[in-house]
Amino acid sequence: MVCCLSLKFIITSIIAIYGLYLYSYKCPSLDKGVIGDGVDKVLHPLTYHHNKVCDGLNKGVDFASPYVAKMQQGLDQHVFAHPLAKQYEVESKLETVKAYHNAYVWPYVVKMFEYIEILELQLCEYLTQQWAKVKLLISKYT
Repeated sequence: MVCCLSLKFIITSIIAIYGLYLYSYKCPSLDKGVIGDGVDKVLHPLTYHHNKVCDGLNKGVDFASPYVAKMQQGLDQHVFAHPLAKQYEVESKLETVKAYHNAYVWPYVVKMFEYIEILELQLCEYLTQQWAKVKLLISKYT
């Protein structure tokens, strides 16, 4: 039972990290119209799949954006407008945390995303080779 829960947690974590990788790193690079990136688009074997998944992610973001805006409006009215939030300058402290995140944490996150991209390519090549072996084996016996 514990092993099953650990496996579920690992699979869910992998899916969440991969979704974050696609949404934060890969999808914005696919949307660029730069000619230099166009070469990578042609040569990258997973571009078609990335485009499809990014379209789905963007549809999800478009679906959720009105709800997120409503939640942000509620936070502005009930949390940030509270006298204690104004007294302790919560909003400015959040901006400071965002600035520290962008300066110190985000470069490491981008480095992790680059490693995920390399892992993704290696996994794609490995699975393509294994699929070719399976097809050869099937054609041998049919």
